[in-house]
Amino acid sequence: MFKTLRSKVRVLALAAIMVSVPVGLANPAGAVGGPNITVTTTVSRNGGVLYSSSIAAYPGDSIIYRVTVTNTGTASATAVQFTDTVEPYATYLPGRGKFAGNASTIYSAATALTEGAQGYDYTPSNRTVTFKPPAPISTITPGSVIVLFFQATQSQAANIVTVNAATVNFTDAASTTYPPVTGTATITGLLVFSAPAISSPADQTVVQGGTAHLTYTISGQTDGPDTYNLSVASTPSNTTSVLPTFPGGSSITLGGTRLAAGANAGNTSIIAQGDGNASNASLNGLTPGAVIRVASIPYIIAAGGISKDATQNTATITLTTPLTTTATAADVVGEQKTVQVDVPSGTVTSGSAGTQTVTLNATSTSDTTQTSNQGTATVITVNQPTNQIAVTVTGAQTYGSSGPSFTPSYTAPVGITVGGSVNCTNVNGGTAISSTLTAAVSYTIDPLSCSGLTAPGYTFAYTGASFIVTPATLTVTASSATVTYGDAVPVISPSTAASSARTARAVCQ
Repeated sequence: MFKTLRSKVRVLALAAIMVSVPVGLANPAGAVGGPNITVTTTVSRNGGVLYSSSIAAYPGDSIIYRVTVTNTGTASATAVQFTDTVEPYATYLPGRGKFAGNASTIYSAATALTEGAQGYDYTPSNRTVTFKPPAPISTITPGSVIVLFFQATQSQAANIVTVNAATVNFTDAASTTYPPVTGTATITGLLVFSAPAISSPADQTVVQGGTAHLTYTISGQTDGPDTYNLSVASTPSNTTSVLPTFPGGSSITLGGTRLAAGANAGNTSIIAQGDGNASNASLNGLTPGAVIRVASIPYIIAAGGISKDATQNTATITLTTPLTTTATAADVVGEQKTVQVDVPSGTVTSGSAGTQTVTLNATSTSDTTQTSNQGTATVITVNQPTNQIAVTVTGAQTYGSSGPSFTPSYTAPVGITVGGSVNCTNVNGGTAISSTLTAAVSYTIDPLSCSGLTAPGYTFAYTGASFIVTPATLTVTASSATVTYGDAVPVISPSTAASSARTARAVCQ
């Protein structure tokens, strides 16, 4: 019986020792029945209405950080100290620190803290918030909590994930030091949808029948990839309506990120925020060879010019030319591309000229409220053609053929491309060109019956030259016959492949 009792006492003692061990770590200095601290870090982007250990936030959002320290042990935790390193791309907001002794206390009702007082401070050099509250605040009795609040503004680019870690150090009543306990929360950057900037191409002048080619520069102003639908309006004045076209397609995708650090004039590389993807092939839609805008100035990403650092969640972008100005951390680095719009002239309805007034629009496919137009419309002046090109036309066909051929001869002005092919319908003052024209007659092309050549801004003055009809080949085939030597010679009958317009006669002897 005594052995059994001693065994039970040993088991109970062992159980008591096991209960007193801090979570996940050895029991320091053999302490029994000590404190057990848990740290829970949560964040809120809506003023403290809702908290979570993982949120998504836009650049510029003010985030409330809540670090809740709970003692679930059987003894008090003393000398409690908070240390929180503010994560990259977050800017600490002074004068917003608070604390509370109840887990249900909301931020607005918590007790205010001032940097440099009550053991609370922020050190910019290492981005660290510290809170070493004086007694008795620094003691957390079993079942009690202490909550620390502070705020920071986010500036991370789309898809960037950062981690905030709060560490709590403490002792027990016997000044036994326990291992520190850490709680974390994650923040993911959200894409801020924004309409791109659109350039205004210079006004142009074209001749009726020509086409104006407008080249637009479209620059992204957001920190992640987005696609934009393009549309163009052309308003005619004294010309007919036309439909402009996009030879390269009517949508465009632009990448983007933000600077992780400032950059100086003369630098040939910039440090941008990462995108959580280890591949160096692209960065938030940006690729080597792409044109990006840094401080509103375009630069080209060099070949192989994206190198990511996963530990720092940054990317080094190498440029083909040095920066010409300074850039600031958190600045948007947007992609720039060009788009071509072709605008036909239309037809001038009266007088000698008209206009087409053109405006380009770009609208985000992710947020259709984000739309932009070119600042100043492009005006295309359309002039009536005033120039002519002299053309001499010769022609030919084989008798019986309905397929004549025509050869134009002309000298086009420098820079003018003549298109189309010439065709004429009459000869000799009104005779239709047909298969019945004979080779024995001399023909001259009627110039007014010719057409088909084109050139923007030019008309054509045709002069008719000779139209030659060559004789058709007549094939004669003799009938096959045999005769015995000494007999009379039989009659041999010819056959021909003559035109229906002619009767062929042949005698075979």
